[in-house]
Amino acid sequence: MSQYQPIHKAGQDSRISRRIFAKEYETALQMARDLGIETVFTQDLEDELHNLPDFRKSENPFPLDRSII
Repeated sequence: MSQYQPIHKAGQDSRISRRIFAKEYETALQMARDLGIETVFTQDLEDELHNLPDFRKSENPFPLDRSII
């Protein structure tokens, strides 16, 4: 969730045209804890690595996969 980036038409909708704020991220993580969710995959908000596909790279458009290879 921290890796959300508004692309394409998302920039035209004020509800989703920005990255998530730290407080929102912490609130979401706390909600998961409160609900008893034991496994949550998280990513630091400051992390530059994301898995936003780049379909111009026809071999493998997913950055996380490319970082391993």
